[in-house]
Amino acid sequence: MGAQKEGDVWRYKNQTLKKEFLIHFVEDIDSMKLALQQEGAHILFLGHSNYGLGPVFGTADEIRNEVIEDIYWIDDPKILTISSPWLAPSVRAIRTNHSFPDWWTDFQDGTSGIMPYDFSDPNIDPPYNYYITYRIPGDPNLYKVETTRNGAIERFPDSHIPAWYSPDGRSPDTTNPDELRYFLVKPPTAPSLNVIGEWTWSKEVTGFYRENYFYTFAGTGQNRVEWLFTIQEPGYYKIFGWWPAASHHTKGARYTVNHTTGSNIFIVDQTKNGGQWNEFGQFYFEPGNYSVVLSDQASSGRVIADGVRITSVVAGVLNKQIDNMVYPSPHFEYKTVVSRKDLSVQKENMRYSRLFYDSCNSGNYFLDTLNRGIAFFTVNDSSHLGFDAYIKAYLEGKSNREIWTIIQGYEAVYDYYDFNKLPSQQ
Repeated sequence: MGAQKEGDVWRYKNQTLKKEFLIHFVEDIDSMKLALQQEGAHILFLGHSNYGLGPVFGTADEIRNEVIEDIYWIDDPKILTISSPWLAPSVRAIRTNHSFPDWWTDFQDGTSGIMPYDFSDPNIDPPYNYYITYRIPGDPNLYKVETTRNGAIERFPDSHIPAWYSPDGRSPDTTNPDELRYFLVKPPTAPSLNVIGEWTWSKEVTGFYRENYFYTFAGTGQNRVEWLFTIQEPGYYKIFGWWPAASHHTKGARYTVNHTTGSNIFIVDQTKNGGQWNEFGQFYFEPGNYSVVLSDQASSGRVIADGVRITSVVAGVLNKQIDNMVYPSPHFEYKTVVSRKDLSVQKENMRYSRLFYDSCNSGNYFLDTLNRGIAFFTVNDSSHLGFDAYIKAYLEGKSNREIWTIIQGYEAVYDYYDFNKLPSQQ
């Protein structure tokens, strides 16, 4: 477009508008914090939302590999915390299919961030779905953020729970039966794994199932891992085990399959046949709860606990794989609601006047915090197809409506809002 590079800044002059634009590229978290506090700044962010955890600024190698192995906590220093007070990540997806294989639902101080599943906690209520709101300076009322096409924005739209709204900012009342329907209450999922004794997580040997495996050294049988499952339909089922194979693993791993007619013990050589499902046998099950148990009872080597699979002989009845990991129970679908702590930049210290946040569902995730000035955002998964078009249209002096129309033509996930105005004035 004819912009000129001067050091770390690009300078663009729009002769028709008689305006000059200075464009700074920010690639570290401290610079992003400063940008949010820059008076009158126009912030454009391109990246991942990370299920609402917030943007992450990694090293060049981490960005290239799209994996950051040293992110551990909700309030990890590498995460720019600008999210809603409650997040709903898929823990398994973040660890196995996403970018942070060692992230967990804890804070740096060791406390858990998982929100309650019911009303039994005397200190905190369970989370609830709500409409994202904002306040105009000088006006005490809260107003819903409404999109151009889709209406008011819910914080947890995929929970299929009604969204709460109160113009005075009141939370739903747990003593009011009519308001209990807004809460995300659900009994925690029954565990599918029970770990007894001392076991160590590892990725040392390749060929493990999903994200890692457990090991312990040969012992007397006091250390055990139990894979738990429920059979709904009577019939015959095949049981399989998975482990990574290595020469220092045991040749006598002791598995016990508990079924309707009794128990069968299998002694397995874990130096062989790694990285695959190995069949133990076919067994009859009536409806009920059952288990496959691995103990450390062996003469030598490391005993490996990784995965178990249960498959019905009749196709389509059951095909269940159980990993060695115990993930937090979801509050809805596959997502677990966790809280966040302090923002990286307090809202009262933000001074920017315009924002374009191009990541998946940035409206649902971040407009609780980033609700000032003019904001362009997404209301669904984004492939970032409109980002360059946005910059070009803005520098050319297009109106907000024109910019929105242009980028919607690339990908119909974008919306915008003017937080200086009432919903009726949009």
